[in-house]
Amino acid sequence: MLGCDPNNSVLTTMLGCDPNNVPLKYFHFHFLIRQLSEDAVTELMKRLTSAYVKYFNEKYKRVGPLFQGRYKGILVTKDEYFLHLSSYIHVNPIELPNYSEIRKLENYPYSSYSDYIGKRNAPWVYRTYILDYIDKKENKFTIYKKETEELAKASDKYKKQFKSLLLE
Repeated sequence: MLGCDPNNSVLTTMLGCDPNNVPLKYFHFHFLIRQLSEDAVTELMKRLTSAYVKYFNEKYKRVGPLFQGRYKGILVTKDEYFLHLSSYIHVNPIELPNYSEIRKLENYPYSSYSDYIGKRNAPWVYRTYILDYIDKKENKFTIYKKETEELAKASDKYKKQFKSLLLE
């Protein structure tokens, strides 16, 4: 997951949004973004994909598009889905061969899962919105890890339950 501090963030300042979750996979990536202005997500995706295509094409001396179609998005309107969707996004790399065990997820380099469980504290990860949903006196990192591990164990069932929220 990628996040940004709304008080000190280029993305927040330029685009008016707060990206909270971004684990990159081989063929796609997920964002859980708190939109702060009407067109923030559209603008973010336009700038992000344009910049990456330009970088990739220059690096590999090629031309043309890299992405197929427009990005897909849904509006999360219920608080109970917010935390679950965050965990789902973090569990998603389990489908990759080298990260098939939950304990290996914290080493996945393209995710902020290790930040959300307290193993890393990257300055660009803004995890407050997610962890504030955990309303317990215990360590929020421990609780998030436990809930995410439980989700990983029940991954197939979970995907079916939240299929209507997923755009895969």
